[in-house]
Amino acid sequence: MLHAPFHSLRILVTQADVFMGPDLCAVLSEQGATVIADSRAMADPLAVTAALADAGEIDVLVVNLAVPAPASAATEVTTFAAYLCSDAANCFVGQVFPVCGGWVNR
Repeated sequence: MLHAPFHSLRILVTQADVFMGPDLCAVLSEQGATVIADSRAMADPLAVTAALADAGEIDVLVVNLAVPAPASAATEVTTFAAYLCSDAANCFVGQVFPVCGGWVNR
């Protein structure tokens, strides 16, 4: 478990029912966050706006773009997402961290 007070964070996860979504929701919930799981497809340009409106006040938005990844990447990606939601990552504000999910050749 991370050493951050997740108990007070409200985190919106988009496309929470596909690919990394269920793992993201599980890891963030295990860390004590209140997870708002939205299952709308993000292909709709208005989907994020609608998800934000429906979720109410949130502390963190995690946009899951539903790109399938190898099964071994799930833990790595969700742990990184949990870290970014923690107090330890307060130095990151407004950044985008593209994650390939293990598909990039090394």
